[in-house]
Amino acid sequence: MYCDANKGSYPIPPRVENNQATVGADRMGWWMVTNPGAYDYYHGAFWPYLAGSAQAREAIFNCPTDMDAYRPVRRGSILVDASYNRNFSYCMNAQLGGTNDPPPYATPSGMKESLVIHPADKVLIVEEEWPNDGRCFIAQIGINEDDIFSKRHTHKSNQGFADGHVQLCKPSDFGFDSDGVLPMPVNAMNRVMHCDLFYNY
Repeated sequence: MYCDANKGSYPIPPRVENNQATVGADRMGWWMVTNPGAYDYYHGAFWPYLAGSAQAREAIFNCPTDMDAYRPVRRGSILVDASYNRNFSYCMNAQLGGTNDPPPYATPSGMKESLVIHPADKVLIVEEEWPNDGRCFIAQIGINEDDIFSKRHTHKSNQGFADGHVQLCKPSDFGFDSDGVLPMPVNAMNRVMHCDLFYNY
C-alpha cells in the first residue's frame, strides 16, 4: 500500500541519527526518538498505513518472545545496558536507505520496489538479535556484531521477504553463525543471495 501510494518507493527506515530534528525527516518512514534504541511511533510517513494508535503500531513491531525487562542492544561490538530503552524487535534491510546515504544519513535517496532482484528470496524485514535503530546492514560481508538475525525462536527467527511472505529462518542458512561468539558469515554467497536486494544470481 505504501509503495503504491508513493510512486513505487519503499519507506525509508531510520538510523540512530535520524530523530525528529533531522533535516529531511519528513522523508523517513518513521524516526528514532532522541535516545537511540527507541522508535517514535507517533511521527513518520509509514504509520498511516498501519494500525491507528501508537500502542498498536508498537505491538506490531515487537516480537512477543522479545518482551523481557532486559532487552539487549548492541552498537558495533558494544553491548549496551537496558537503559537504552529499546521498544521494537523488527527493523528493515539497510539498503532501503538507498545509494545516496552518506553521513549524517539525513537525506537518503530511498529505494524503488522495482529494484529488488528476486524478491521472493530477499529479506526486507529483519528480526534482529540486538536492534538499535531501523536499519539492519545484513548485506555486508564480514564481522558485524551489530546487525545479525535473531535466534530467539529455538535458534531461528522470523524474516519478512520482499514478495510479502514471512519465513522461519535458521541464521546459518543465510550466512550468519548466530551460535558463535562473533557473527562470522558461514556462507558468504548465501548471505549475498538473500540479503543484498540488488544482487542478481
